[in-house]
Amino acid sequence: MTLTRSGLRAGLQLEGFSYREARQIVGALFDILTDTLKKKGSIELPFGTLTLLQPKPKRQYRLDKIVRTYTKPKVHFRRKD
Repeated sequence: MTLTRSGLRAGLQLEGFSYREARQIVGALFDILTDTLKKKGSIELPFGTLTLLQPKPKRQYRLDKIVRTYTKPKVHFRRKD
């Protein structure tokens, strides 16, 4: 089983949940993880740590003006040894 949405859904279906129930459970799990990362910045799990990385805005020239472009925050996973 992989730790993706579809992998988690498939694992829950193997345990006896319907597709709709599995989708709702995984959706709720990812919503909780997302909210916690936005509030705290990192989450400690038994198998590793999820950290939210905020990239710095980049400066670019567009039409002879300097424009700041922002990228989406990224989630970094560090596995426990």
